[in-house]
Amino acid sequence: MKNILFGLLLLLNGVAFAQDRPEMVREREFLGKALYGFMNGGSDLYYEYGFEKLVAREVNYMGEEFIIENYAMGSAEDAFGIYSLHTFRCQRTDSLGGFDCQSQYQTQVVAGNQYVSIVFQSGTDAARDAADKLLNIYAPNPEEGKIEIPQELAFLPKPYSNTVKLLRGPLAINNTYSDFLPWVDGMTGYSVWLAEMEGCALFVLKNEDDFNTVKNRVPASDIIKTGDNFILVAL
Repeated sequence: MKNILFGLLLLLNGVAFAQDRPEMVREREFLGKALYGFMNGGSDLYYEYGFEKLVAREVNYMGEEFIIENYAMGSAEDAFGIYSLHTFRCQRTDSLGGFDCQSQYQTQVVAGNQYVSIVFQSGTDAARDAADKLLNIYAPNPEEGKIEIPQELAFLPKPYSNTVKLLRGPLAINNTYSDFLPWVDGMTGYSVWLAEMEGCALFVLKNEDDFNTVKNRVPASDIIKTGDNFILVAL
């Protein structure tokens, strides 16, 4: 009888252990320009943020199906930028120690220079809880390489996810706030921190020539504040 009970305990422990480990269905890796083969035209936006590598996984875990995508970008700021363009309708925001957004069918985080997306189809509480567990397995610590919002925007209310967007090129600007395109036309290497709901944007320019050009293009009445390399404007 003891041997039977012992064997049953081993079996139950084995089942529990299996449930704690994701079942890998498919794993793919895309480097550099190979991202075109994964998402076609949508990849151009990622290249504006210094895309380097994608690891895409499909797993079964705790009775749910998940798609996990780890995008390694040029920097932690780049990772936040591409993340900021994909977050909306967050039901839970910035609760894991960094920048994160959980909606009904997706969990997204910034972890160092990685933008991580976990998609699940059921939209249940159980699926969202399981997605958090998968973050512990497939995402770096959200506090690793955590960026800070520029101090010129310190007055903005938290959480910043779903509120602040970081624009790094014409595609991002055109898709988000196209009125800015004439102001940065012909430039590269700039950052635009957009807080549309708060009615402002911070332009960070890479050199004095770009700073002067943008300052001359922006209506003087829209300029809130300027510094050595930044212009804070009202929308």
